[in-house]
Amino acid sequence: SAAPSNNECTYATNLPLYNYEDCPANGYNATTLGATLNGSPACNNTAVDVWYYVYGGQGAAATVRLTPGTASGMGIQVLAGCGGSPVYCGTGNTHSFPVPYGSSYYVRVFSTTPGTFSICASAAPSNNECTYATHLPLYDYNDCPANGYNATTLGATLNGSPGCNNTDVDVWYYVSGNQ
Repeated sequence: SAAPSNNECTYATNLPLYNYEDCPANGYNATTLGATLNGSPACNNTAVDVWYYVYGGQGAAATVRLTPGTASGMGIQVLAGCGGSPVYCGTGNTHSFPVPYGSSYYVRVFSTTPGTFSICASAAPSNNECTYATHLPLYDYNDCPANGYNATTLGATLNGSPGCNNTDVDVWYYVSGNQ
């Protein structure tokens, strides 16, 4: 069969970043059937591959979820540009990696057995990094939790300081005494 249109990095397909809970439902149907080998020697370069790119938002991280159809032996490699520095390499179906705000990272999806799959990318919460902490207004004690803030750690990454429960994912907030 003919090679997919995103067989080469220069023809990578955009992967929009959805909310974490919207994946894999918003996944794109994709294939490695007809694809050729284009990856770097350090990251499973015996498998056929196709290319995507993600654009970093305020959450500074992304999660890519693959749902195999007929493809198997799947994984991804992330590069800072076509032919750029490697950022991440992993096998399996769920992968989280940093994507700095305003940067495009290229995602090579590989499979040892060519076939179909679905791919969906989600952004970390916008307050995933301390730099983008969300403001929490101060209320009188009796006004809480009625004025509570709906929040999530779904899709968040580990950013805490050593010694303060540095094994869990986190999101950031700040309070100001003068409202």
